Amino acid sequence: KRFKEAIKIYEKILKIDSKSIPAYIQMASIYLREKNFDKAMKLAKKSLLIKKENPGAYFIIGASLLAKGKVEEAIPNLQEAIKYNPTFAQAHYVLAIAFYNYKHFEQAIAECELAIRYNPKLIGPYVLSGILYMRKKYYDNAIENLKKAIKFSPFNPYFHNLLGIA
Repeated sequence: KRFKEAIKIYEKILKIDSKSIPAYIQMASIYLREKNFDKAMKLAKKSLLIKKENPGAYFIIGASLLAKGKVEEAIPNLQEAIKYNPTFAQAHYVLAIAFYNYKHFEQAIAECELAIRYNPKLIGPYVLSGILYMRKKYYDNAIENLKKAIKFSPFNPYFHNLLGIA
């Protein structure tokens, strides 16, 4: 959790090489984790000026917009991230969240399935798809996905609660 030190290092890198996409993306990722969405997006957008085909930048912008409640703006950015990296599991998962928030439940399930396919150890898609399957009354699918989430995080009471509801 030495984010401030990391930021200083990336700032030094950018003084040496102002076109270092990895430095922009890593700094933007730190700001995203710290919930400083405006700074995260600003840095991601700077990296897009250097290279448009930049899935990390689109992901950071989309995730930041989603966190700010701008679902409609988040979706195309997340789709761009996936366009440039179709196996980007986290982008599929965050897009699933965006579709869920936008009440596009079928699309959310499809994105969860893709996220699971590309990274079967990512917990979020199992939980979200479990919730979505419960909503559709597909309880067997919900139970299957929630049990997988519990395998990864066996002491999470929220997951056990959802499984009990399913």
